[in-house]
Amino acid sequence: MYADPQFDGVAFAVKKDGSLWSAGDVPLNGVKNSRMLSFGKLTFKDTTLYSPDEMKLKSLKISAGSLSPRFHKNKSSYKVTLPAKTAKVKITAVKIDARSKVQMRVGTAKFKTMSAVTVSPGKGKSKIVQIKVIGKNGWEKTCTVKVTRKKK
Repeated sequence: MYADPQFDGVAFAVKKDGSLWSAGDVPLNGVKNSRMLSFGKLTFKDTTLYSPDEMKLKSLKISAGSLSPRFHKNKSSYKVTLPAKTAKVKITAVKIDARSKVQMRVGTAKFKTMSAVTVSPGKGKSKIVQIKVIGKNGWEKTCTVKVTRKKK
């Protein structure tokens, strides 16, 4: 994305074919690695240079139970229901962009860089897994998975 440096918040994007389109208002303050670019007679500030998919997951895989709703890269909240006899589930997050990184945590633990985590809720209990995808520019998106194990 590109933005006019005189109008903080007005953004444009250049498509692959070189055409220009307006993307509306976006927050631009504090963006890392900004530099000036010339586009025709106008000068724009290069603020993000990221793909919209840079902070998204390609897939979310679970080793047991059922994921609801069905995975989609634009969704950010899921539930996994485990049968009572299933003590644990492995959740694997696959990122779209190889330059991004994935961090995960269970509950309020510290986020750690990893692509999979094993969760073991007690019978009739739930645990929250958060999956953070961090783009190369530092922007991030968090996905939440509530894992519940049935009592019976």
